[in-house]
Amino acid sequence: TGSPTPTRTPTPTATATPQPTVAPTCGLTLGRWLNYGSGTPAFPAGYSITSAAVDGQERLWVGTSGGGIATYDGFFWTRHTVASTAGALVSDHINVVAADGGEIWVGTGSGVSRLDSTTGSWTTYTIANSGLPHNTVRAIAFADTGSPPNTHRSQFFATANGLAQHFKSGASDVWSVATTANSGLADNSVLDVAITKTNNYWIVTGGGVNRLVGNTWTTFTDGNTPGCGVIESATHLAADDSGGRVWFGTDRTGTIDPQPGLGACMFNTASGSWRRFHAANSGLIDDTVKDLAVDSEGRVWFGTTPFYPSSPGGVSVCTWMGNDCYWRSYKTADGLASKKVSAVAVSLERLWFGTEDAGLSSFAPNWGFFDTD
Repeated sequence: TGSPTPTRTPTPTATATPQPTVAPTCGLTLGRWLNYGSGTPAFPAGYSITSAAVDGQERLWVGTSGGGIATYDGFFWTRHTVASTAGALVSDHINVVAADGGEIWVGTGSGVSRLDSTTGSWTTYTIANSGLPHNTVRAIAFADTGSPPNTHRSQFFATANGLAQHFKSGASDVWSVATTANSGLADNSVLDVAITKTNNYWIVTGGGVNRLVGNTWTTFTDGNTPGCGVIESATHLAADDSGGRVWFGTDRTGTIDPQPGLGACMFNTASGSWRRFHAANSGLIDDTVKDLAVDSEGRVWFGTTPFYPSSPGGVSVCTWMGNDCYWRSYKTADGLASKKVSAVAVSLERLWFGTEDAGLSSFAPNWGFFDTD
């Protein structure tokens, strides 16, 4: 279904924040912060940022908690909502936005929508018109699947009723769903999915974490992850840092009995060992991890939010050196728009941090100079 092209509004210079005088750590300079919010034309101000992604042209896409999605090309913000797309976007309440080249996939509680950013055409899949097993789509990953000459570009959807795979075969849509009934999936409530460069599938569920290599499923729980022991509280993951490690963030704020998060866990694929990092034993700024991402240099960025008003919240970055993390954290005093960070995305030159209550921040860590001392 095609949709009208939204009006694009020039974006004035974003607010630059004075830089702190903290000494650089591990080669990271003080960098430069820019914030986007209520004073930014066409920005979805007033909505929590729930997800962020960068496409093949380095455009930023953000999903919101009721304002649809928006994209920033470095000059202009463009909004896409149910109203502006004449219903082609299935919902304005976005769980996840993910980019695969020029294809933008948007997961919601009402199904998943695909935007071809080249043609502007939309396609929506729901339980009513496809093999999607549940309308709640929480995460999306991409991989090349099949064997030559029958290879496909597949999408994987973390849903509330299994892990769904979709690809196009000619004009046809092909679907399959992994559940506890037909696979080694730990729980049908799937929270996140990521696929590594070595084709390992990592799946976060409500009952633990799965690793799928070929046809072999492995389930990790609190009981069989010594060094971590809290993996059943994981909600998000990031794969393939500079050493092939896999990282998990914990967030217990969305449970029936909300509690603070339990920090982050790392799986070392080379040794098969687990390790937990939290505010009391590391430089992680807060234990409730809302999102995490790996940058082009292999550093892992954590977006956290405070469970208690007195908790710090903010952003932490782990630079792995030798056999340990070297940490640096950023707060509102450094230029971050809010200590309630809900989404993290990585582009070539900048990090992007969506917040729950103050719009979006961008951070250019290599702006200015690079410390070689």
